[in-house]
Amino acid sequence: MYTDPHSSAISEDRSSNRNLIISIIGIVLFGCCCLVVGVGGYYGYQAYVAAKEVVDEVKEIYEIPVNPEDPTSPNVPIPFMPFSEAPEGGLGDERAREFVWTQIPIYYQEANCPEPKAETTVITVITQPNAQGSWQEEWNVDCGNGTFHVFVVDFVTQDGYSSGIVQPPQ
Repeated sequence: MYTDPHSSAISEDRSSNRNLIISIIGIVLFGCCCLVVGVGGYYGYQAYVAAKEVVDEVKEIYEIPVNPEDPTSPNVPIPFMPFSEAPEGGLGDERAREFVWTQIPIYYQEANCPEPKAETTVITVITQPNAQGSWQEEWNVDCGNGTFHVFVVDFVTQDGYSSGIVQPPQ
């Protein structure tokens, strides 16, 4: 069997040219992908920086200065943890008392009641439950600074559950 030495050299040359072309195309495609990711990342970062500047400017415009030393400052942090145990007493169940106790921080600043204490708060029923299951309680809250403040709480019963709403301080 006769083999032409020229034809085998030509087929090897074509095969290596094809591999070289495929390699070059692969490298060019990889480079293009890297370029696209790099350009996208650059412009994405520029958009992030611009948006952050706008947000910071808006915060500066609408930010209310906080003075923790001034009790009338609107943004003084609330030191009271409302999820401490609710005081004992009254006619409401534990869930209703806890719900009312979480409302006290809303009004304590108006009432000058810096740190309400559940342990020494006294609950007194001032109106007994009526036919609809509504009643009123007086919560004499220990403000933690040697003073007490009275909060009036309206309770209602619905579907076997009671809940209370604290009346704003007078």
